[in-house]
Amino acid sequence: MLSETLKSEPTYEHPDIPTAVSPAETAVLYELAEGKIVLELGSWLGASTVVLCSSAKRVHAVDWHRGDEHAGFHNTAEAYLANTRQCENLITHIGRFEEVVPLFRVGLFDFVFVDGYHTYDATYQAGILSRFAVKPGGKVAFHDYGLFDVKPAVDHLFGPPAQVVESLAVVDA
Repeated sequence: MLSETLKSEPTYEHPDIPTAVSPAETAVLYELAEGKIVLELGSWLGASTVVLCSSAKRVHAVDWHRGDEHAGFHNTAEAYLANTRQCENLITHIGRFEEVVPLFRVGLFDFVFVDGYHTYDATYQAGILSRFAVKPGGKVAFHDYGLFDVKPAVDHLFGPPAQVVESLAVVDA
């Protein structure tokens, strides 16, 4: 799936930015975003955002940057903005998913990456918003599939994923 060039030259990884997204998951995100208009739901400190920006046509990143029970309650906006300042194709939206995503045109995005609060209800709601936001035939990837309550919410909404790499599940929209 990944070209040999990407496997041998992982220049899209940013080890200076803390992240829970593994190198294998990063490679999949890079490939899924390539040349696409991307929506990221949950950015934390911006490591995945930078990866998406390094291959996407445009990235819209949505996060309220106040944390949650799983990530801890910290204001991450300043660190995120510093870490993503070089991303010229990035539009940052600071707010809650359910307040920001409905402002977009239906089917605007080719690919959606979801890595927000990991309860069943929050993941299910992010999945509903993703269906609204992604084009028919697009892809949605959920991080932490198999952890917390992500898997049951994803499976309920989309059925079994088309691809799973470590804890990254990719579904067809």
